[in-house]
Amino acid sequence: MRRPAPPGRRLQEDLSSPYRRAVETAEILARTLKLSYAIADWLAPDSGVGLEDLEKFGVDDGVILVGHNPWMEETIIELVGGALELKAGGFAVVSVIAFRPGGGNLLSLVNPGVVNVCKGGGRA
Repeated sequence: MRRPAPPGRRLQEDLSSPYRRAVETAEILARTLKLSYAIADWLAPDSGVGLEDLEKFGVDDGVILVGHNPWMEETIIELVGGALELKAGGFAVVSVIAFRPGGGNLLSLVNPGVVNVCKGGGRA
């Protein structure tokens, strides 16, 4: 059984849904952050994967997940135990303590407008 890494651990891997837009995002992240990335069919919409399944898939605190709403948003809400809105094109950074409801801490929630500004695009 893999245990979540302590906060501050360096990112190790990028896992992506097999859908085209997610793969494109994963490729950009992998190239920018100098990570490997892999396709994870269980990140596809309607895969039926829940929060309790993440540990069995080897997800830990050093892994980026690139997926789709509403699953991503619902999983983050369950993990951090609070309300939030994860917009398409945005991302959240969560420190995982345990794969259970309330077992994570939301470190950052970034909306697509901020992402666009960071890429040199329009206003946030």
